Amino acid sequence: MSSPLPVVDAAYLALDEGSKVVTINTTFTALATLTVILRFAARKIKKTGLAADDYLIFAALAFVWVLYGLSIACQLKGVGKHIEAVSKENVALILEMLYVTQIFYILAPAAIKLSLLFLYKRIFVTKRFTMVCNVLLGVVAVWVTIMTFMGIFNCTPVDAFWTGKGKCVNFKQFALGYAAVNIGTDLIIWVLPVPMVWKLQLPIGQKISLTLIFILGLFDCAAAITRLVTSMLVLGNRDVTWDYVPGFIWSIIEPSVGIMCACLPTIRVILLLIIPESWRSVFSLRSRTASGTKLQKTFESDWPRTAAYNEIHGAGKGTTVGSETASTNTDRPVELNKMDRKDGGITVSHTYTVEEEAEMLKRAA
Repeated sequence: MSSPLPVVDAAYLALDEGSKVVTINTTFTALATLTVILRFAARKIKKTGLAADDYLIFAALAFVWVLYGLSIACQLKGVGKHIEAVSKENVALILEMLYVTQIFYILAPAAIKLSLLFLYKRIFVTKRFTMVCNVLLGVVAVWVTIMTFMGIFNCTPVDAFWTGKGKCVNFKQFALGYAAVNIGTDLIIWVLPVPMVWKLQLPIGQKISLTLIFILGLFDCAAAITRLVTSMLVLGNRDVTWDYVPGFIWSIIEPSVGIMCACLPTIRVILLLIIPESWRSVFSLRSRTASGTKLQKTFESDWPRTAAYNEIHGAGKGTTVGSETASTNTDRPVELNKMDRKDGGITVSHTYTVEEEAEMLKRAA
């Protein structure tokens, strides 16, 4: 014998948090869009060609816009209200859109991770660091492929997700499995470049500012953890149109914050145009020689790259590097991993490290 439906009053039926969904999701989607626009504007200003990291961050933004459109459509159909105030037809439509939402939620964070890893490969050029990035690229690619497949076919038949007529996986276990890899890879990827930054011959303030830019990505991890907790608390609840409101919100916040943080390292040239001159000593990357003499400001250049992990592209005969001259009989890129070494006819002195460190992270912005 089925239990009777709960008795509800008019005040209960009138409750509506739909405006919260619209306001928060619109704000974060707009901010993510703005940072991507600034990223591409910076590329235009610097006359730097687009690469895989830029295309992937654009794809992530496209996924966020799909999620945003789905959240607005669900709000129009009744998300934010208690299920008793929503027609059965609209509840079914909301569940169908929720099915699509979970797929694009899987794709968006993965695209951000891949974008970051390709960006790191453009910035840091050591063989070991590149190998770590390649391994992580493989892990993320395999993970997102498996998760997307499981998201599409988590019920048999597929429409059992919204009709309830069929067999589905344990959604709590699925959510935990996805979140464990999602959050774990986020933590690894966001902190991965920090040790490299602290190897640079840069003033301590600049090292701190660079570190903070990457550490800000931990807000993305915090958003992912918050979404997981809020989702686990309501999975399986009957009142999906009311209880799933936090899930619809955090499904936008998490990838939006990830996009914003992923774009920060690439929009330095834009930041330098808007921050006060007094703060530029922190954000405009200067280096120093061994005697403490300031090198030329790199306002017009891209992010610096470290000489210890630098790759000289097209270095011709008698090429001048800093205060020293490097000679080579080939135009092939030559990777310099050690100081005072001869490799393929190239000789580099200690002062090369100091001079070239103002060129680290070149191509990032």
